[in-house]
Amino acid sequence: QDMDRVRDMLESRDACRPVATHSVRRIQRHGLVLALVLVLLGLAGNLALKRYVLMPGYQRLEEKEAARTLAEAMEAVQRASLARAPAERDDAFWAHVADTLSGPAKGTTLAVWPADSPALGGHEKEVLASLMPGGMFMEEEGGDRLHVHGLLAGEEGLPMALVSVEMPREIFQQGRMAARLVSLILFLGLLAVGVVFWAWGMAATGDLLRRQAHVEALVER
Repeated sequence: QDMDRVRDMLESRDACRPVATHSVRRIQRHGLVLALVLVLLGLAGNLALKRYVLMPGYQRLEEKEAARTLAEAMEAVQRASLARAPAERDDAFWAHVADTLSGPAKGTTLAVWPADSPALGGHEKEVLASLMPGGMFMEEEGGDRLHVHGLLAGEEGLPMALVSVEMPREIFQQGRMAARLVSLILFLGLLAVGVVFWAWGMAATGDLLRRQAHVEALVER
């Protein structure tokens, strides 16, 4: 009878082991799946936030700043053109105007070409053909410079000069810095959540292992 009792206790101890091991593995699998889901959600959220919310907002601010800068440049060129008769506004005159009005302190440079100048390059001619008086054409040069073009009308409303402003992309760079900061905050947030779930998983598995050890200790007595 004592042997039967010992046999039953040993069988109970052996039966506890796979149950506890299975529970530990299940918790580990669930924790791994949850961590993977959190990482994927974090990456998708980070990409969507930067592409559809953060950077478009900074690009709109950059466009407004570019339009304001071009409008100020065109107004200054318009005032300077009044100092000469139309027949005296040659390439040298417009180059002098551009040199006078450029703002090196702000990293902004200005170029002015007569609308009918034979010195216009192929790209300038394409830009000129795409513009109407008062319109704006904007293009990027790499990731740190921006070209903004406008067509200035003369006294009779006809195209008089192509005004081009080259300016640094300070607002865009600020947007990129903000995007990096958001990514860092999101990463730290996911890391904190991961640490919390890891600690919870360790506590849960530790509790199961302690129960198993307690049962084995009782059985071995």
